[in-house]
Amino acid sequence: MSCMTVTAARSLRVTFARPYLAMGQMALVRREDVNMYALGFPIMPRGVIGVIKATTSDFLVQQEFSRSTCKTFKTPQDAAKALVKKKIDLFICDAPIVAWLSGMHEVDGLVPVPIFLTDEKAAWALRKSDPELLTTVNAALEKMQKDGRADAIIKRWIPLYQMSK
Repeated sequence: MSCMTVTAARSLRVTFARPYLAMGQMALVRREDVNMYALGFPIMPRGVIGVIKATTSDFLVQQEFSRSTCKTFKTPQDAAKALVKKKIDLFICDAPIVAWLSGMHEVDGLVPVPIFLTDEKAAWALRKSDPELLTTVNAALEKMQKDGRADAIIKRWIPLYQMSK
């Protein structure tokens, strides 16, 4: 499984299976800055925002925070290092990646801001030319969702998130 969010533009190139995860974009910040978000996410966040270039987080920042300074990175790990070194003030990315980075950089003082900035669904992307695979994947996901295995997997590996219904 990859963390590919379903978008109209991506649907032009691939077919998406049934979504398996409801999620969104989320911010990663330094622990000493998390209280700035206690009452919600500001219309114009302070400081430099880090994103991965040409991703849904990049498009979100361009659209919603266009007056903020934005710095792009090639990998989430590079952005986390920049956040630790105070080269950026927050990093916006897919929530599961933010959760993973906060665990990997707990000793560095990085924490997630537990606010979804978007409402997205994650799904497997498949070749448009393979409807048989789509049917098989959707049947397997439906079975796993009905018998509880899918929810157990999500809760085990990404405990903050719920299965997409």
